Amino acid sequence: MHGRNLCFDALEVTEKAPWGYAMVLACHYRRRCYTRANQYSFNHMTAEIAAVATCFGVFVTFRQLLAMEAQITEMRKTANLARESIEQSRKAIEASVVAAQTDQRAWVGVESVILTPMEAGAPLSITVHFKNVGKTPALKVRPSIDLLTRDKALSPGDLVKEHNHRSADKDSDAAMFPGANKYLPANIAEPLTPIVIEQFQKGLFFIYVIGTIKYEDVFGNKRQTRISQTYSGAVGAFHTNDAHNDAD
Repeated sequence: MHGRNLCFDALEVTEKAPWGYAMVLACHYRRRCYTRANQYSFNHMTAEIAAVATCFGVFVTFRQLLAMEAQITEMRKTANLARESIEQSRKAIEASVVAAQTDQRAWVGVESVILTPMEAGAPLSITVHFKNVGKTPALKVRPSIDLLTRDKALSPGDLVKEHNHRSADKDSDAAMFPGANKYLPANIAEPLTPIVIEQFQKGLFFIYVIGTIKYEDVFGNKRQTRISQTYSGAVGAFHTNDAHNDAD
C-alpha cells in the first residue's frame, strides 16, 4: 500500500516537476518485482504442496500394500490349513477303506501239506491243502507248487531259485468262496525204491515243497500266498522254513 501511495504522489509531482517521472518509473518497477515475488512464492508453495501430497499418497499406498500383503499371508495360511485338513481327511478315508477291505477281503492260506505214505514202486506224492479264511471270495486262483527231492539240505535262497526256475502259474478262473477248501496234489513220477524210502526215513534225503498261490480279491487287488516247507524223515512231518512263507 505504501508503494502504491508513493506512485500516486509521484504522478502529482510529475505535473509539477520533471524528476517526478523518475519516481513513477521506480514505483512501477517495484510493483512488478512485488508481483513476481508473489508469483514465485505461489509456485513454490504449489510445488511443495504437490510434493507433500505425493509423499502422502505413496505412504497411503505403502500402507495399503502392507495391509494387502498381510491379508494375502493370512489367506495363504488359511489355504494351507484347508489343504492340510483335506489331505488328512483323504488319508483318513483311505485308511478306513483299507481297514474295511482288510476286514472283508479274501485270505487264502495253506492249512497243511500231507505226504502220501511211501510205497515201493509208487511215485512220491503230496497234497497241499489251502483254504479261504477270509469273508469274501478269492477270484482267479492260480496255484504253483513244486515238489523237490535232494540228497543235501538247500538254503532258503537256493530253494527259492529252484522254485522260480521250475514253476509256472496255472491260468485259472477258479473262485474260492469264504470257508472253501482246495487240495492241490503234486508228485514226482519216478517210482520209489526200498533203498530211497529208507534214506528218506533216516533223514539222508530231503523233501521240499515250495509254491505260490496267486489270486485277486473282490476289490480288484492282486494277492499271493507263499509256502516253503521241508519234510523231516526223523520227525515224520513237514516243518515251515524261515523264508518264502507269507501272505499279502
